[in-house]
Amino acid sequence: MQLVIGGAFAGKRKIVKDQFDDVGLSWLSSYDGETLDSWRDFWNGQNTFLVVEGWENWLREDLRSMAKSEPLTDIREKYRLMFRDFIEEESRKNKQVDEICTSDLRRCGETLAFLLPNKQYVIDERLREFHFGDWEGKTYDDLKAVDVYRQWLDDWKGLGVPNGESWKDFIGRVEQWKDELFAGVEAAKEDVNHRTVLAVTHGGVIRYLLSTLERSQSFWDWKITHGEGVHVRFTYEEERWKCNSLSVVPSQEKEKS
Repeated sequence: MQLVIGGAFAGKRKIVKDQFDDVGLSWLSSYDGETLDSWRDFWNGQNTFLVVEGWENWLREDLRSMAKSEPLTDIREKYRLMFRDFIEEESRKNKQVDEICTSDLRRCGETLAFLLPNKQYVIDERLREFHFGDWEGKTYDDLKAVDVYRQWLDDWKGLGVPNGESWKDFIGRVEQWKDELFAGVEAAKEDVNHRTVLAVTHGGVIRYLLSTLERSQSFWDWKITHGEGVHVRFTYEEERWKCNSLSVVPSQEKEKS
């Protein structure tokens, strides 16, 4: 849970929006005449964070409306229960994953087991890293004198890798996985815009998918390091999917290091 204490500091809105707006904010404010009891209506299924501001107005209203014989413990209990509900709702949102899929390669399975132990998931070979064939595990220095490798660097989208795969084969299987994923979400009975899917895959797959979503950056522009993931939000509008939010997020372990 994110707690920002600002008092009368006028810049706190900008700080919060600059840091968290790309992952979705629901904003509840007494300054806009909103009531505290309506927080569930504001914290909708598409947004990650709930910002609640203007507590002094709600507290003042509660104190003024309180009968002289009413003990302060009643107000304390009201807010204690409300914070309990905040925490329970945040926990529910954080744990709600409708579908989990992973590459069949061991490092992805181990990562998933560490992050979400005892969860059921679907293994999909189409989420594998690009298959480098004879060049698997080798560095640029190892291959820079190899003519076929140098030719491939000049035309990596057109040429295949010896005993590996071509760019066409690679993006074909990834696109097939993505199309089936969206088709499955559309076929689900629940609201398609409130469904969460977790995919555990590799850097090449992630970079390709990002390059199709953010056309201003190429495959090679994206840098996905170990311990990072990508949070992407899609909405289904006018019978097609639209990406309306994309952010790179570190894992909890990386944040602690």
